[in-house]
Order: sequence, then structure tokens, then C-alpha cells
Amino acid sequence: MWEELLREPAPESWLPITGASWHYARGLALATLGRVDEAEAERALFEKGIALVPESASFGNNRARVVLEVGKALLAGRSSTGAATSTRHSH
Repeated sequence: MWEELLREPAPESWLPITGASWHYARGLALATLGRVDEAEAERALFEKGIALVPESASFGNNRARVVLEVGKALLAGRSSTGAATSTRHSH
């Protein structure tokens, strides 16, 4: 499932919420697979993607940036967990 997600093409650049979400999903997949350095790179791209979302953009009834900010914390935690998991498996 995770490898399949990683094969998905990037969304069009005019879709900033989708683009940021795509980087989030890739970061989550890479962290879960223990590919921590790649997950961190995607996390950085996710954070840059959030900055491209207009302040006025909405995600359901919420401001899109607020929703995406939650993902920053979740992805950072998952990357940390992935790092710990890959360290445990390397011994």
C-alpha cells in the first residue's frame, strides 16, 4: 500500500492544498517504511507547500492552513517514530 502511494504522480501546481497533502502522504509513507531521510525531505516540502496555500483558502468549514498545520505535528511525530523503528531494526 505505501509503495503504491509513493508511485502516485504529483498534482498540478495550481492545486496548493492538494500539493501540500500529497507531500504529507508521501512523508507518512516514507516514515512508515523507515526511510527517514526521505520522509524528512518530504516534510520540508510539505511545510513549503503549506506556505503556498492562500490564507483565504478553506478545507471544509476550516481554514486550509489551520488543517494542514495539524499535519505538520503528526508528520514530525511519525518521522521520529520511523527513525526509532529503523534504528531498532538495524541492530
